Amino acid sequence: MNGTLVTEAFDIANISGMATSIQEVGPGYLYVAIKGESVNGEDFIDEAIKKGAVVIMHGNPSINASCVNFVAKDNVQYVFSKNIRRDLALVAGKYYELEPSKIVGITGTSGKTSVVDFYRQIHDINKIQAASIGTLGTIVNGTILSPPSLTTLDPISLHRTLKELISRDVLSVALEVSSHGLQQYRVDGVDFTACAFTNFSQDHLDYHNDMESYFAAKMRLFQELLSSGKSAILNKDIAEFDEIKNRCQARGHHLITYGRVNADITFQRLSDGMLTLNVFGVEHTSHFKPYGDFQCYNLACAIGLVLASGMDVRLVFNAIGSLVSADGRLEEVATHNGARIFIDYAHKPDALEKVLTSARNFTTNRLHVLFGCGGNRDKFKRSIMGDIACELADIVIVTDDNPRNELPAQIRRDIIGRHSNILEISDRAEAIRVAIQGLKNGDVLIITGKGHEKYQIVQGQHFPFCDKNTILKVVSDL
Repeated sequence: MNGTLVTEAFDIANISGMATSIQEVGPGYLYVAIKGESVNGEDFIDEAIKKGAVVIMHGNPSINASCVNFVAKDNVQYVFSKNIRRDLALVAGKYYELEPSKIVGITGTSGKTSVVDFYRQIHDINKIQAASIGTLGTIVNGTILSPPSLTTLDPISLHRTLKELISRDVLSVALEVSSHGLQQYRVDGVDFTACAFTNFSQDHLDYHNDMESYFAAKMRLFQELLSSGKSAILNKDIAEFDEIKNRCQARGHHLITYGRVNADITFQRLSDGMLTLNVFGVEHTSHFKPYGDFQCYNLACAIGLVLASGMDVRLVFNAIGSLVSADGRLEEVATHNGARIFIDYAHKPDALEKVLTSARNFTTNRLHVLFGCGGNRDKFKRSIMGDIACELADIVIVTDDNPRNELPAQIRRDIIGRHSNILEISDRAEAIRVAIQGLKNGDVLIITGKGHEKYQIVQGQHFPFCDKNTILKVVSDL
């Protein structure tokens, strides 16, 4: 039985809501019993019925041995699904029904947050209602409607949010689409106008096991979810371009490419913060505030998506001079003793390399970097990031960054490896203080890993911590 049949197995108009968490079930609800890594939703079916659930969707044939599609039992319908996560997304899409007419999706290892933010800002500056959904939360007109959670929302939250945006007259929205979200079918059921692929490098191998699986997860967005004839915006300068292009062409997508040369959208960073863009043969030079060549790539990607959504290129050019970096993305926070201090979310090798390479361009003395690696995540990237830091920065400090349930000292050892010129300071606040105290005129300090985050995760608990606030306090005290 495929997902489409599940959406027809019961009358969605007769349910009052849907939930995967037993705490959220109410009278008249559809309860979707998902077997997760730590919690088995099937264990709570009886409780869901007691709380008033009228439809139970599950993926376990033994729950009802005679169940082919659905059966009625005690005035409750049991719906069996062979792919419960995908069917959850399809049912959520059908239940909430309404969504903005223009939805763009962005996947790739790095840059997703900046791309969706630029997409929204370009609309905002031209006074066109738009939203961005992703790592920074759901944002409309610069206001965070819902706080950050997963990069890609669960299907119920996502489709409920899309319907809410309609009530706010938002007709255009940009979604960050993570590899986890794609593999777990969180965005199935969304009607994408266009999708973009930013770049591809090592990350999430704790989840995907190998790079091939990681790449395959991301390609679902183009090969299964983006309808034939829709636009695919692709980075022409990445090694995977030809492979992605061939797959998109086989699917019948309209391609829009971006890169430094020989692409539909090209750019050249000039001096004094100026940027020259060539968009389908139309050239424009404007001030562009965000630092880093990688932000030029993110802007070009966002422009491709905006054009695929139907905006006139003149309106796009009108917005560029007013764009600012997304929260915590190579964001300048303070100066001290003639040195500049930035924060960035970079927490993977490629992102760290891009940030440090960009920072070197505006460093007149020494380049400092302070970073750590998260626990219970891809362990293979730790030593790689240590190597990158030592190669590209003059002074390197390693500290803790969301150690979660791992021993922080072991994470730091994994990063430091064979390097003897790395300063190790476990306490992140103390590490920031030491880093700032050591700054001299012309230095640049990049503090990476947390960006916008306002917490540290230690042994399953969230403790308040903000790099930006810590920097400002240290600078104020010195």
